[in-house]
Amino acid sequence: MVFSSLVVICCSILFSDLHMITLSNDKLTARIALLGAEIKSLLEITTGRELIWPGNKEFWNRSSPVLFPIVGKLKDNAYFYKGQRYEMSQHGFARDLPFTVVEKEANRVLLRLESNPLTFEKYPFDFSLDIEYELRGYLLQVSYKVHNPAKEIMLFSLGAHPGFYCSAISDKTQVKATMRLPLSQELLVYRLKDGLLQEDASEGLMASLEARIDLTDELIESDAMIFKRSIGPWIDLYVPNQAGRIRFTAKNWPYFGIWSKKGSPFVCLEPWYGVADSLSTNQQLEDKEGIIKLAGGKSWTAEWCVELKQ
Repeated sequence: MVFSSLVVICCSILFSDLHMITLSNDKLTARIALLGAEIKSLLEITTGRELIWPGNKEFWNRSSPVLFPIVGKLKDNAYFYKGQRYEMSQHGFARDLPFTVVEKEANRVLLRLESNPLTFEKYPFDFSLDIEYELRGYLLQVSYKVHNPAKEIMLFSLGAHPGFYCSAISDKTQVKATMRLPLSQELLVYRLKDGLLQEDASEGLMASLEARIDLTDELIESDAMIFKRSIGPWIDLYVPNQAGRIRFTAKNWPYFGIWSKKGSPFVCLEPWYGVADSLSTNQQLEDKEGIIKLAGGKSWTAEWCVELKQ
């Protein structure tokens, strides 16, 4: 209860004071909330085109949450470690906690979240999580660094969840956006049941000969599409009636999700190191699928990029 109450207070204070970081160059402007280190806007300056979904209560009130120290949902919203039970809500707590500014330049910022008495209620590990945002031309690079300052192994997952503006639709067969991949390929799709991952792939999604996948509500209506592999070194996202394309790059991330809400004008492209619990999980954190085991005194890094290409 203390943890939840403080989160609500932090949300209220931060947003009422408009605690946002603004980055800019001659091509793009980005706005990042200190609460959750969440990207709230990525604006092309010349045209005024907004790339990032700003969030609203009708469809989804987030924009690009950071998923840490878990990705997805836990069975019964709980896990066990060294015989003790811990409760944690979907996607972990980083998205609901304030980050501090470590370094700031006109086109770059480094933000940090560190373990504290509140996080220990949910997660029994010391950690620091650094997130760096940097604008370079029409590109935004997002970099993560997780450091384990303790002597024992740290267990965690991390994921990104950026939502991109797409077409508003009125029919579930209308195309919200089109993805193009480097190669034509069959992708095995895993689905969720009550938020938990089903063990077997439910279908094979075949990219066309042009390596094209049209994203519709009909395709995504059974919650997220989850892939247990990288679906390519890059994805190009084409939005109907918008010039150019959004190139999303997330090399070597072992899991990938695509998610939207019915009738909504956004699509989320989600690279993950980790995944929701399976229906048959034993709920032991060390056995969780996709869990990263980071040795004491060591650091772990990952990154993704989004670029507007003409």
